[in-house]
Amino acid sequence: MLPLIPVIFILLLLSAFFSGSEIAYFSLSRIYLKKLENSKQASAKRILRLLRQPRRLLITVLLGNTFVNMGFSSLTALIALKIAKEYGFNTSLTVTIQVIASTLIIITFGEIIPKLMGLATANDFARIVSLPLQLISYILYLPVWLIDKFSLLLSSKQGSDRHIMSRLTTEEFHNLIQSEHSKHSLDENEKQMLVGLFRFREAKLTEIYVPRVKVKAIEVKQSLDQLRDLIVTSGHSRIPVYRETIDDIVGMIYVKDLLLFPEKKSISELMRPAWFVTENMKVQALLNQFKIKKMQMAIVVDEYGGTSGIISLEDILEEIVGEIHDEYDHDESPELMQIDAKTWRARGVFNIRQFNQEFNTSIDTDEYDNVAEYLLSQFNHVPAAGETHLLEDTLMFKILESDGKSIKQVEITLLDEENE
Repeated sequence: MLPLIPVIFILLLLSAFFSGSEIAYFSLSRIYLKKLENSKQASAKRILRLLRQPRRLLITVLLGNTFVNMGFSSLTALIALKIAKEYGFNTSLTVTIQVIASTLIIITFGEIIPKLMGLATANDFARIVSLPLQLISYILYLPVWLIDKFSLLLSSKQGSDRHIMSRLTTEEFHNLIQSEHSKHSLDENEKQMLVGLFRFREAKLTEIYVPRVKVKAIEVKQSLDQLRDLIVTSGHSRIPVYRETIDDIVGMIYVKDLLLFPEKKSISELMRPAWFVTENMKVQALLNQFKIKKMQMAIVVDEYGGTSGIISLEDILEEIVGEIHDEYDHDESPELMQIDAKTWRARGVFNIRQFNQEFNTSIDTDEYDNVAEYLLSQFNHVPAAGETHLLEDTLMFKILESDGKSIKQVEITLLDEENE
């Protein structure tokens, strides 16, 4: 009986080896695997070789684990029978105790603990076990090949065995951007541009356009002197023209036309046709239309045909590269500014999609466009300075500035766990 104990211990270690290998190899991030492609270490080449056929790797691990667990159960059952016979115990009771005990041991030390270790240290674990795992894959090659072919016959997705490094997930992409461990880490501006490019495809016009309350426009019956005054005060090179109300935009004034056509004496003569787009249009589609039509500004309309706002080529570029300021822009605080390790100051117009990315929250981006809109829905009134709102017991909003119509600026504080 005593010679069997070391064998049982070895089988338990092998069970832990297979269980840990399974979770470690299939938890490796695609970013890490991309790094291994450039590595000259033998362990890196072994890991990539094993993962080149992930289906066969999985069968190898599961088959090996099944064999050693069967061996472990058989030997412990043999020991239990010998104990029952030697000491005169009830055989059925002894075997029942053996089954319960061996199951608990395998689940605890052969499954749960090694899988947790493999998940926590996937990179190192995979590197350490790569050599023995490759040797075992050679030993079990024939049964693994047969099982693989048989499973392909039963599977309707024969093309599922693709290279494991085919595509990066959104989370992995952002982790890669924020990583500081590479030899040439990105600066903050480069990170912002990459995040902007990644977000660009799904962004909607309503997230980046200029809302109607901020649109500088002129009535078609006003004089050219009034137009010149508006151009000077606003600093804009394109001015929408409306008839009676801003919901009825009838054209667009280009500042250069004032210089090119001095003989024209009214706004209606200078006016060019306006281009209208809907609120649900994607930013990427609009950019393509800007290039095709050779235009730089469009009027955004809602489902009723009323003016929702305007959007320009500059607004789209700012979604990628950040705020673009020229000599006519008034100095104003950034949309999000970090004060200290746990405090930020944000403007009400700060985009909700960007807020979710910065603070790892899940505010509905379809329902809210910016921080002010979200907070107004939570307060159900325009809050005064000093009022607070708690988000998921982790973030506290404090209103810093409001004008009775909208929220201008808020302070965001990350709460300590002990204060939650």
